[in-house]
Amino acid sequence: MEKTALPKKGIVPLGWDVRYESDRKGLLIGTSGYSSSINGNKATSTVNLGDGSPDGGILPWMQGDNFTVYGAFVEKQYRQLIIQSAYWVASHQGLRDPLSVLTIVQDAGINSRQRETFLGTRASQPDINLSENDVITKANYTVQTFYVRLGYSIKSKVGQFIPYVFMDWMSNPEVIQNKTYGGDNESGLSDDGQFYKSSVGIVYCPVKSVAVKLDGSTHTQQFNGTSLTYPEIRMDFSFSFDALSSLYKK
Repeated sequence: MEKTALPKKGIVPLGWDVRYESDRKGLLIGTSGYSSSINGNKATSTVNLGDGSPDGGILPWMQGDNFTVYGAFVEKQYRQLIIQSAYWVASHQGLRDPLSVLTIVQDAGINSRQRETFLGTRASQPDINLSENDVITKANYTVQTFYVRLGYSIKSKVGQFIPYVFMDWMSNPEVIQNKTYGGDNESGLSDDGQFYKSSVGIVYCPVKSVAVKLDGSTHTQQFNGTSLTYPEIRMDFSFSFDALSSLYKK
C-alpha cells in the first residue's frame, strides 16, 4: 500500500516480513510491514509540491511524517481454485507545511471535506482571508486497504487460462485528487476518501514465461453527495527474459 520513504540522515527505517508456506496444503500466510523511522524522526516526501505524486508514502505538503505500515496476507490453493486476500494499515504522524497547504487550498481544486481537514473552523473563509496561521499543521491519520481475489486455473493444449474476480477497497482521508500536487484520482476524488473497485478478467499464458491479461473494472465512490460509478478496461502483456532465455537454449 505505502512505499518506503527516501533514506535521510538521522532516519532509521525498519522493514519486516514473516511468512509460512506449505506446498502440501497449498497455503501461504504471513505478515509484513515497514516503519519510516523507528527513532521517531520524521522523513520528507520524495517529491516537491507541484512535481506530481510521490514514490513514497509521504505526501509533498508534509513538512515531515513518520509512518508505519503493516498487514497480513493469505493465499490458499485448492485443486484449480486460488484464493488470495490481504489487509494493510498505514498509521501516519505527520506535520503539514502551512504554505504548501495554502497553495493546495487555492490552486488544487480540493473538495469541501478536504478543505475542512486542512483548515478546520476556518474552512468557510474566502481564500483571500486565509493565512498560514489558519492551517491545521498536525496530521495524524490512517490509510487502509483490503482486497480479495479468486482465480481458477485451466490447463489446455494451447496454454494455461486463469479467469478471476477481484474486489479492492481503500480509504485515505488525507490525499487529494490533483496529481500535479501529489494526489490520486481514486481516494482523492471521493467525498470521504474511500473507493471500491470490482474486476473480472482472464490471464492467458501460452508458455510459463509469457502472460497476457485482459480485465474490466468498475470503480465506485461518493462524489458530490452521490454514488459515482465508472468503468475501466485494461490489457497487459508481460514476459520473463530469464525464462525465455532458458526456453530458447533448450
